[in-house]
Amino acid sequence: MMMGSGPHSLGRAGPVLFGHGESHHTCRIEPVSLRGAPPVEVPSATARPQIRRSVRVARLAAVVCAVALALTACARPIDTDDSDSIALVEAFIAHLEAGEATAAAALTSIDFPEEFIDDDFYRASDALPSDARIVKTTGYDAGGFTATVDYTLEGAEGTGRLELRVVPDDGELRIASWRGDGPITISRMESVGTVTVNDQLKYVLAEDGNELQLLPGAYAVAFEDPTGLVKLIGKEDAFTAYVPDLVDADGQATGDGFSFSPAFMSDVETGLAAAIEGLQAACGPSTSSDRPVRKS
Repeated sequence: MMMGSGPHSLGRAGPVLFGHGESHHTCRIEPVSLRGAPPVEVPSATARPQIRRSVRVARLAAVVCAVALALTACARPIDTDDSDSIALVEAFIAHLEAGEATAAAALTSIDFPEEFIDDDFYRASDALPSDARIVKTTGYDAGGFTATVDYTLEGAEGTGRLELRVVPDDGELRIASWRGDGPITISRMESVGTVTVNDQLKYVLAEDGNELQLLPGAYAVAFEDPTGLVKLIGKEDAFTAYVPDLVDADGQATGDGFSFSPAFMSDVETGLAAAIEGLQAACGPSTSSDRPVRKS
């Protein structure tokens, strides 16, 4: 390719000859004026990494938004229905108020020993829950539900309160727990003293394994020691035990639950307790069963 006889700048026009052999073509390049054009900014070396990071952040944000949109499109709405749980709680409380211990226990997943959910035993209590009302709920049927229930007990100064936890169990809703639903242990003591609950179930202090698992209520408890050597600390020999503990106006437990502390009288001579223990050991092993003795 042949060009003109001299070089051409962008500021001057000039013919350009190109072709092969004797055949030539002429093309004119017009000057291009750069006056008035905005300056071209070239990023500095220090700004280039920041630009690259900005691009990466923008791309990451776009990916996150895309994933969020996809998850939103695929997610199913949460089932917030709690009507079945509320109905279950109301049925449970209604059975308690009616003295129907067996029916109430059947709505729970707690394995109560039979003697504690006997209707006659439960109705022999000093008082049963009454005027029950749901004061607070959280959760829903499908994911777990909790209801706070306040109730009254005749003769009680505090308020009865249950926090009933409802969960699905083998496809059905069941009341799984509440405060004070666990076993109550009567501590062993070397004494011939006995504890009787609701005038029906009797426990001997000297025996092991004395446990009770009671539905909510106010139970009649009587302590008896035929020797007169053991007394209850801070309680009369006959008292009402509230299960679970009542709460005061601030929601704090009042300490009127099923608890007591038997102890030897302070004027009992030193060594008498050991002597009694030795006499009991000499009488041979106990023939009583593991179950409490029901009074006739």
